[in-house]
Amino acid sequence: MPTSPRRTLIITGASRGIGRAIAEEFARRGHRVVATARDPRSLADLDVSQRLALDVTDDASVTAAFAAAGDVDIVIVNPAEIFYAAVEAIPLTELQRLFNLNTVGALRVAQAVLPQMRARGEGKFRRQIQQPDSATTANLLSLSCTSSFIWSGTSIYTPWHVRYVPNWNTPYMR
Repeated sequence: MPTSPRRTLIITGASRGIGRAIAEEFARRGHRVVATARDPRSLADLDVSQRLALDVTDDASVTAAFAAAGDVDIVIVNPAEIFYAAVEAIPLTELQRLFNLNTVGALRVAQAVLPQMRARGEGKFRRQIQQPDSATTANLLSLSCTSSFIWSGTSIYTPWHVRYVPNWNTPYMR
């Protein structure tokens, strides 16, 4: 049983990594978890309430997923791809693709869910951010870090009654 009231969560990028681990943990705690991925077949073995296709780079996909999920209490935006390269070696097409996924995709999800949270007067929104382990890694991940950090600055300005949660180690996310 959950230590807090049962919540409905939607998690993007739940097919692997941190997104999958978050989905498993919240489901284990008894919450209603809606796991999403570009290819929902990758979620087949995940023990959650609902599995949906969601591509954060596509407006229609985001709209359809949120319509199918219904009202959600917590949104965890976890679209992330990493590109390892020195700044001078980053192809601009790759920069645009990753910004569309990591930054614009997160904004697209926020725009889909924040109106319902505002109307209800509550909600929680979390954008996962990749953190480099060292200066060397940060140099090779400069593109990925930049696309994430842009969103982290934007997240401070979520609407009233909707809480942006920058830290997992809070009772608010338990």
